[in-house]
Amino acid sequence: MDLDILIYSYVVWAIGLIVIYWIVRAMISKVVLKPEKAFPSKREFMTRNVKRLNLFARLVGTFLCIVIIWSIVIPGTLDLPMALKGEYVSVYCKATDEDPSRNGILNMTQEAGFITANGNKLNLSMFPKKYQKDKNFIVHYLPHMKIGCIAKKIG
Repeated sequence: MDLDILIYSYVVWAIGLIVIYWIVRAMISKVVLKPEKAFPSKREFMTRNVKRLNLFARLVGTFLCIVIIWSIVIPGTLDLPMALKGEYVSVYCKATDEDPSRNGILNMTQEAGFITANGNKLNLSMFPKKYQKDKNFIVHYLPHMKIGCIAKKIG
């Protein structure tokens, strides 16, 4: 698997952990939003509604933590042993969509669809690499994070 993809996936994982740390640290403090640090025009409103605003900030923080844990931290943790050993899932498959960079669209990552040899649909996030629809490839990917790369073009 490309080292770039491995680094990208675990940078995203680490950023998720850091964001959770900041949110939890802010929620542990007694007052999340401090009226004295607000703009002068908003200070009176915040002073009157500080309890409601803090409750709302804690609810939003809790929701964000749950989403980040569910979508980034757990999949990254489950894939970590495989990534450290270099044991990626390899699958022979056929591309179901066209390479978006052929149409002038350039992104850091792109969504790519494949159909495996046994008929399962596989959607991966991957670095842009030239490929064509209905061509066969061997793809290496991390199964929980759904991040991968085209290892080899066949045919």
